[in-house]
Amino acid sequence: MQKFQPLLLEIWQEACKHIRLVEMLATVAPMLRDDFPLEQIIICRIDSANSCVSTMALGFLDSAGQPASGRAPCSASQLHALQDWWSAEATELFSGGHALPFSLQTITAPYAGRDILLAPVGRPDGLQAILVMIAECGKRLQTRHQELAGLLREPF
Repeated sequence: MQKFQPLLLEIWQEACKHIRLVEMLATVAPMLRDDFPLEQIIICRIDSANSCVSTMALGFLDSAGQPASGRAPCSASQLHALQDWWSAEATELFSGGHALPFSLQTITAPYAGRDILLAPVGRPDGLQAILVMIAECGKRLQTRHQELAGLLREPF
């Protein structure tokens, strides 16, 4: 954690300045590019009531300056598996997108074949969301990126 302390301090400062998640992520995402080979950062909400996973915020806007939206319907078994994964509180790295939970494949489809980090965020008694960090094309995410993504769960 020591090696990430200056970056985490900056991120916490920004998190405290922005009430809206969309604004906070748009400010923090460029800061993370110094340490991560990032194409995109997405925060997705696990929506049990509507049996889907939906995009809440994007770190980087598309070429038209608009955030891409996404909503992936989930079967009952997919939703249950995703909630079990979330409850385990583990940050996971999926190399080349292999073994990515099916319920997130629709949202991450434009980034097929890229390394993707997933970290559960939120509270068990409230919002359940997922921090999705997608590597640039041809770049690899490593164990140190996974460690930092785990530390980012708190401010998000």
